Amino acid sequence: ASKCIADYKHPSIEWILKFREADQILKMYFNPYMKVLVGGGDTIFTTLYAWLPVTGRLSSGKPHNLQNTSKFVRKVFGPRPGMEWVSVDLSQVELRIPAGLLGRGGFWTAFKKGISPHEMTCIDIFGGFKSKEDRDYKTSKTGNFGLIYECGPEQFRDQMRTKGEMPDYTLEDATGFRNAWYKLYPEVPFLQEDAQRRARQDGYVETRFGRRLYLRPFEAH
Repeated sequence: ASKCIADYKHPSIEWILKFREADQILKMYFNPYMKVLVGGGDTIFTTLYAWLPVTGRLSSGKPHNLQNTSKFVRKVFGPRPGMEWVSVDLSQVELRIPAGLLGRGGFWTAFKKGISPHEMTCIDIFGGFKSKEDRDYKTSKTGNFGLIYECGPEQFRDQMRTKGEMPDYTLEDATGFRNAWYKLYPEVPFLQEDAQRRARQDGYVETRFGRRLYLRPFEAH
């Protein structure tokens, strides 16, 4: 529903979307959190799973998705007195994987030279940027992560409107960027098509470490 009304120009639309977002946060995060607080205290003990997601990512339950909350929700959490948070992240892992699998191409070159792929994309497509808050840089960053997963024009436009915080981003903008991106990284479709071919042929996809994800026939196409 939010995608449908977002295109209408009316003062009330912004408030409707904000209310919907707040309602979703309340139902998805805060209400479940309140149910699992131990003994009415202020600590949540979640259950972490390393084997449930088919992608191999870490997940949590009771409450769900605790490891992947929004920046707004994270503000309600804090370390105990005398303690500190430790944050660990695999930098740009979604781009490092195809770079390593291919051993060539734009992403491979960027990492070998110690250059951020987002910066390289922005410079090559838009000619440069002044800061990481620039519209062109945000487009490049969102595009790099989205198009690796074959994000379509409409989906990419929606991502730019939400994640990129650009409500005026159009379908024409998304199509133009996608075309330029695939010209810049022509090796990526080869990797995507090869993965699909192997999935159809073998019925599964496999990581370099030998972990397999078996696909039902209707999914392997």
